[in-house]
Amino acid sequence: MTTPSRLSSFETLVPGRARARRSRILPSSANLETVLFPEDADADPEDRFFVPTYLSNSVYMQQLHQEHLDKLRARQTKKPTTTNGHGAGVPTDNDDDGTLPLGSHRGLSHTIVERGSAAGHDGQEPLTPLPSRWNRDDMWGGLEIDNNNVCRYTGPKSYHSRDHEASAVRANYPMPPQCGIYYYEVMILDGDKDDTTIAIGFATKSASLSRPVGWEPESWAYHGDDGRCFTAQNVGKSYGPAFSKSDVIGCGVNFKDNTAFFTRNGRMMGTAFHDVATTVKGKLYPAISLKKPREMIKANFGEEPFVFRIDEMAQTAMTYRRGHRKQTYRDAILEDVSRTSTSQLEPGLSETDLVQALVLQFLQHDGYVDTARAFAEEMRTQKASLNMDPDVKVGGVSIKDDEDANNRQRIRSAVLDGDIDKALKYTQAYYPRVLSNNEEVYFKLRCRKFIEMVRRAAEMNMTAEEESAATKRNSNDGDKNSNSGLPSLSNPIPSHKMDMDLDQGVRLTEDEDDDDDDDDDDDDDDEDEGEGEFEDADGSDKLNQAPLSELEKDILLYGRTLQADFVPDAPNAYSAQLQQIWALIAYKNPLREPSVKHLLDQQGRVQVAEELNSAILSSLGKSSRAAIEKVYAQTSVLLDELRDDGGIGAFISIDDALDQRA
Repeated sequence: MTTPSRLSSFETLVPGRARARRSRILPSSANLETVLFPEDADADPEDRFFVPTYLSNSVYMQQLHQEHLDKLRARQTKKPTTTNGHGAGVPTDNDDDGTLPLGSHRGLSHTIVERGSAAGHDGQEPLTPLPSRWNRDDMWGGLEIDNNNVCRYTGPKSYHSRDHEASAVRANYPMPPQCGIYYYEVMILDGDKDDTTIAIGFATKSASLSRPVGWEPESWAYHGDDGRCFTAQNVGKSYGPAFSKSDVIGCGVNFKDNTAFFTRNGRMMGTAFHDVATTVKGKLYPAISLKKPREMIKANFGEEPFVFRIDEMAQTAMTYRRGHRKQTYRDAILEDVSRTSTSQLEPGLSETDLVQALVLQFLQHDGYVDTARAFAEEMRTQKASLNMDPDVKVGGVSIKDDEDANNRQRIRSAVLDGDIDKALKYTQAYYPRVLSNNEEVYFKLRCRKFIEMVRRAAEMNMTAEEESAATKRNSNDGDKNSNSGLPSLSNPIPSHKMDMDLDQGVRLTEDEDDDDDDDDDDDDDDEDEGEGEFEDADGSDKLNQAPLSELEKDILLYGRTLQADFVPDAPNAYSAQLQQIWALIAYKNPLREPSVKHLLDQQGRVQVAEELNSAILSSLGKSSRAAIEKVYAQTSVLLDELRDDGGIGAFISIDDALDQRA
């Protein structure tokens, strides 16, 4: 018996960027969203997120999970946040703007959900959620439904005395074809043992709810009184045994081959219907009908373990015969992909040469000049080792010393180090019009500086707490640290990580070196060692001497300046994002708060760095995407097109192809 799981988003590996293993399966905890977003536990069942285990590897569930997280974060952002006695109150401007989404930026540099489709982020319509409950607004009279998806017949005995009458109900959402296979189960809680007039199946919105499911056009069902299957008529065909109290009936639709099947008490009953989705235009909803008093059922849409082993069926049933062997759709698709020639993509280049060219172009495009040069040399060495003719000279790839790429790499490194002021300084010096022409990028840089300030204060707080705890453990006489209120740090963070310059605009500070000095390659090495623009003349670190309370005052002052710069009067497009980061200061240590600690994740630096790099490239008349990123994006779009109607795209993802080659 399988259990529901929770979905985690994909991550990719890219040189010089935050790295994580790709995982398409949710963490084992069934309460992940309850921990991250406590309000979800009290939400209507329709709003609670769950992942049937047989769908945990699907791209559809990955995208749906991301939409759910975005919705919860947006809801949480708009809720007033109170202080806990340590920090300032948080603005509570109400607005309808979207929140700053995680992974919203293009590219391969951070968490990727294949063509993530949260509404408002990329212009795509939001995905249809999984069915999660019976719809009280879409049922016939005589039924009663509770919050546990229990449905009982409550009408008078004579109400359905005629054979052609019944009371039916549909689920709140249709079966999503993007699943490839959709499945749900119904337990018969009560009914006449020898004459259970319960029908279980699915129907479109046009099917009447006053007759048994399966008797009306555009409805399909398995009936309990005679074990027959019905579709659009009251004369069905023989299918299986009758069912009654305590039986569990499962209903599934395979959108790949447009068939429907049923299960009984964990056993497959076989295909019941063919050409299901091709004969109608409407969407298919789980549906049941009851007819007699005492009849009562409970639906399981995937929140609980299924009786039938649908996980195994999803792997074994999705097969077709190729020659003398059977293959799953996934394996067959990947085999076809591996056999496809790449000769037409770039004439004259083999598949290996094409892949290497894409990687090399990516490294050069994103400013990894040294890495590109080393990769080019490795390519030349590899070709030389495979050359069997000593008279043939193997040429290499020349990587020019691109000053622009070096400048962009300096800026990227500064952002990734959390030194936003240095990034602003370099950008203003090398590309003076980029920030003024890209206000949103500038805004996100400023927000990132605020986040880095809060992060540093939180780390100082954690260090102080650890030192205080260590002092108490090592003290024999019980003396308390005389400076326990505002302890200094024994291992402070280097000052170049955060500048306390609160000027509203971008400018070069008076004690910074000239640009000529900053252009030297060894300049970054010196700054990496903590010798930078924010040190006193004697080399001491200003921030190391600043007590925690002073840093918190600076955070509040900078936050108010940020608010005044971008939301001076009425709420606007920046209001929701500012409100989101303002919430950080409501906690003594946001690094330990599940609801907001994701905002302090260093992965956020990567997103800001990528958007800034994209803006710089656009200002230079260059593509904001590397060729390999365009290939990835185009492939994602094509797979989505193949996934929409339950086609082969529902059974394959880009990660499947990457894993096969790994």
